[in-house]
Amino acid sequence: MDNGTTSQAAPITVLGLGLMGRALAGAFLRAGHPTTVWNRTQAKADRLVAESTQLAPTVAEALRARPLTSVCVTDYQANARPA
Repeated sequence: MDNGTTSQAAPITVLGLGLMGRALAGAFLRAGHPTTVWNRTQAKADRLVAESTQLAPTVAEALRARPLTSVCVTDYQANARPA
């Protein structure tokens, strides 16, 4: 997955920053993948943003940001519920 260069690492978006989403986003970032994240509670992205992850303000913008998306939510309605 990591060949030592960031120019060939596939960019990815991670939706949902629970335990698994944060772990995945961090792993993608450490492997050199340009990473965008979204979570309905934006504060969960603070540490990742400090490590150069991009925070999308909306799901739609997160999906447009990268060609590949990983969705890590409890259930389908998790994105619809207010924080």
